[in-house]
Amino acid sequence: MMLDAHGASDAERLATDILEDLAERGYDADLEIVAGPAIGRIGTGERWSIGDAVIDEVHRLEGDTNPDDEEDILAISIPTADVRGTTSVPVGANVPGHIAEALRAMASNRRT
Repeated sequence: MMLDAHGASDAERLATDILEDLAERGYDADLEIVAGPAIGRIGTGERWSIGDAVIDEVHRLEGDTNPDDEEDILAISIPTADVRGTTSVPVGANVPGHIAEALRAMASNRRT
């Protein structure tokens, strides 16, 4: 794994670049997939139904040396609430059940 002068790996720099780009394009809410499953805005208590959420973009980050370190950064919009934001989810066998359920439910709402 390569680290920069600040100790950040290539994957961490890439994740930062992706999140900055998405924020510049209006995906500025910090979202999470919560049990239910539902989409929540971190720190606010706001929640929306998975059926209201649309996956607009998916950005895959590969683990530097370990496939278990892979994750997807999701750009999600909730048109009924005029909210756009991001969340990251693990990929593969590491996906918790409520997240896997949410991703299956949102698959029909995916734009990409």
